[in-house]
Order: sequence, then structure tokens, then C-alpha cells
Amino acid sequence: MLRISTFDPTTAADGDLVPFHEIAVAMCRVDRPNDSLPSFDTVVAGLRTPYSGHRWVDYRIAEVDGRLCGWVTVSLPYPNNQDMAVLNVRVHPDHRRRGIGTRLLKAAMETVDRPIVADSGMRKDGPGHAWGLSLGLDTAQVMAIQTRRLNDTDRTAPTSVPEGYRITGWGGGTPEALLESYARARNALNDAPSGRSRQEHRQWTPDRIREVEELARDRNVEQLVTVALKSGTDEVVASTIVELHPGRNIGFVTSTAVTAAHRGRALGRAVKMELHRRLATERRDITKVHTSVNSDNGYMLHVNRQLGYQTVSTIVTFEGETAALSRRLGLN
Repeated sequence: MLRISTFDPTTAADGDLVPFHEIAVAMCRVDRPNDSLPSFDTVVAGLRTPYSGHRWVDYRIAEVDGRLCGWVTVSLPYPNNQDMAVLNVRVHPDHRRRGIGTRLLKAAMETVDRPIVADSGMRKDGPGHAWGLSLGLDTAQVMAIQTRRLNDTDRTAPTSVPEGYRITGWGGGTPEALLESYARARNALNDAPSGRSRQEHRQWTPDRIREVEELARDRNVEQLVTVALKSGTDEVVASTIVELHPGRNIGFVTSTAVTAAHRGRALGRAVKMELHRRLATERRDITKVHTSVNSDNGYMLHVNRQLGYQTVSTIVTFEGETAALSRRLGLN
């Protein structure tokens, strides 16, 4: 018998999360066969820590005869895209194509009061991809999921910095002297390819930078920032950011951007090289970095290949109107 109920992983005992780890391992073997299997600590941290710039608002689980077989989360982007809710449906491979994902989705949709819904990504050409299309959702983006292992060479090899620039970085809060320039440089990401997604890039200001830094601290997430400065100035012209989540040995590279006037000078490569060096030197508990790149972003895919990143899977993300999806699910 199928039962859908609410669940809060942030207050659950670690022992209650063992079935989630078992399902995550089973899904990885089927959906990401080229990736390493997630550890228990990695899965638990992912359950308890929302995506960057999101907050959890609902968490439901599906059980068949008392055994966990899937779950769904609803998160709300903040502070941008406040017209959108992001749903993440996960079902054990042995229980797929039995309507469980649809039942979870219906339950989660009852909590959605924003006009646009999106999902967090399904393996391209997998069962989730076909399911999303069957629900009438639009393909928003096709993303390459890439990873790179850190190694001894990262600690010893000098970062190649183009002439006329210098590299620096920080953890925690942005230095006050660089705050305005750093905010302007972060907006360089706004012209990166984003497929057909309706998600808006954040408009960065000094206040927004401070707000997001505070949100990261509240989530117990450490942010390491590496930037390139024009020599002799405090002008930030390139940046990359990695998030370190509690209990996880993976660093999540969330953005890399170079301002328009300084592109074509290998600055994106330089800040990423320095990021790898910092992690390998200062955070030896982090053994791998993970990132996602839009399949249309040929420049960043090329940079990552040069730096040794490997594409382990390709995912598609979906978006659609909340009202239309509700009608298709028979909810109104």
C-alpha cells in the first residue's frame, strides 16, 4: 500500500535517513553510472541543506508497505525568481513507472502558490526526462554535470596569471574595499547562455552580496571566493565561487564569470586554477569539485576540459505554468 506523508530531514535522527542513502546509491547506479557512489554523510548533508539561494518549504516521502521508495522537495528561490517554485522528485529505480512520482508531485503541488514551477534536473533521455515531457513541461536547459578530482599537483603547480592581473581570494565575507567592484563583476554572469529558462539571473549589488553571505552562514555553508584584479587597482574582473557543505567532501562550484572587457585572456581558467590550489592546500577534506554548465556555453566547457573536468552526466531541467500542470494532474 502506498502512503504519502510529510517528513523533516533537519530534525530526523541519522538512523532514520539510512533508507534515503540506500535509494540515493541505487539512483546513482542507474542514473549516473560514471559517477562515484555518494557516501551516507553526503546524502544526509544534501537532504538537510537547500540549494544555494533557496529555502525548503515542503518535504514529502512515499512509502510502500512501510518502506521508503521516494521523496519530493519544494524549495523557493530567494531573493530572485520569487514567481517560481522548484520541485525535486526522486523515486527508487525499482519503483518507477508505477505512478509514485506522480502521486508525490500531486501532493507537493498542493503547497505551491507561485505561478511557475521548475524541476532541479532529470537525466537526459532517462525515465524522468520522458515523464517531464508527458506532463507538458517545457525543456528549459540542458546541462553538463562535470566533476574533477583534486590532487597533489594542484597544491604544487603555480597558478598561471595573465600579465596585467593579480589573483586573490577570501572566505566568509567580501572585503569592504572590494565589495562594490565584486558586485559589478558578479553581474558578468548575466549574459551566459541559459537555454530557454525563464529564471532570472540575480542582479548583484553590495547589499545583495551581504545578504547572500548571511544566508550561506545561516545554512552553515562555507563560501570560498577567488577573483582576478586588474593590476594596481581594486577592480574585480573575474571571479569563481565554491560552496562547501557540512559533511560533504565535494566542493560545488556555483559560478565563474569574467567581465566583458577582460574576456579572451584566460582569466576564467586562472581563477579556477587558483581555486583548485586553495582547496587542495587549505581544505584537504575536499577531494573533488562539482559543477554544472549549460550545454550552449562552449567557452566554459572548453575551459573545464583544459582543467581536467569530466562530464559524468547530462541533465535536462523543466519549467511550466503552475496552473497548467495542476490541470494536467487533475488538481483543479
